[in-house]
Amino acid sequence: AAAAAGGGEGDADAGPAYARVPSGAVSMVGLHLALWVRSDAASDVSCVDAAVAAAGFGGVLGNKGLVALRLLLRDTSLVIIGAHLPSGDGPGDAGRRDACARDALSRGVFAAADPALPPAPPWRARPRLATAAADADVAFLVGDLNYRLIAPGRAVRRALANLVENAARMAGMPVGPLSL
Repeated sequence: AAAAAGGGEGDADAGPAYARVPSGAVSMVGLHLALWVRSDAASDVSCVDAAVAAAGFGGVLGNKGLVALRLLLRDTSLVIIGAHLPSGDGPGDAGRRDACARDALSRGVFAAADPALPPAPPWRARPRLATAAADADVAFLVGDLNYRLIAPGRAVRRALANLVENAARMAGMPVGPLSL
């Protein structure tokens, strides 16, 4: 089992062992998100929760939308989102994709914070458990966003930077400097 999870003791070339986090998986028709951590950090993960927001036909079919996991890593709240947005490069398709993303992000919320959060060290406030991506200390968005970029390199990099900034703005998250 250790070899299948990235190595084990006595296997110097295999690297560190990894363990799947209990409750750290969520699925929808074409999306699956599973959380694995280094075995030596598994005890640092707590308060794992999952959310799903279907955004397919009529906003109910699970062929488009997002799956998300929320957790605490020590005292840092994380949200990991896997998204599959509608495709198309016709007039208005990008706007529909943006609307789909906004809708899915607004519905992809987690249960209220658990009152049994782990205690904080004396020098830091009690950990804050996110109820949405914008509430997290750190959020990751991955997946098939289906945006079409057909332009020279410089224009593509500028468009990617704008896309990241706009996605963060839609989610209510700050964006640091981007260098593409």
